[in-house]
Amino acid sequence: MYQNLQRYRKNDVVTANQGRLIVMLYDGLIKQIDLGTAELRKEGPRLDLAHNALTKAQEILNELQISLDIEHGGQIAQSLLSLYRFFAKALIQANINKNSEGLPVIRQQIADLRDAWAQVQTTQCETPKQPAVGVNIAG
Repeated sequence: MYQNLQRYRKNDVVTANQGRLIVMLYDGLIKQIDLGTAELRKEGPRLDLAHNALTKAQEILNELQISLDIEHGGQIAQSLLSLYRFFAKALIQANINKNSEGLPVIRQQIADLRDAWAQVQTTQCETPKQPAVGVNIAG
């Protein structure tokens, strides 16, 4: 059963378009923040589990940063890069201090970005293909 799930997930990633991949990264980021937050809030938390979750969240943020097309993305790409750096700093601080206090705020901001990307993805999928016009803001 586990192998089927792994195959399904791999197929989902391989066949996803760029917008869907970004949404999937956000989903993973939110999941890791939730795991880290939950562990840090426990009485007698397993700090290794919290550390691993927050480190995975940082790695996902790195992937989101790499996906930005700074050269063509203009101000939106620059703003996203600034946000991603802010989120990374908050995750690092939470991990160093083993304190989840600031995590719900960044989690909500990330969830808002995720929802915006999902909306764009849905709109793009519903819109008939036309010649490309405009700027690729996020790579």
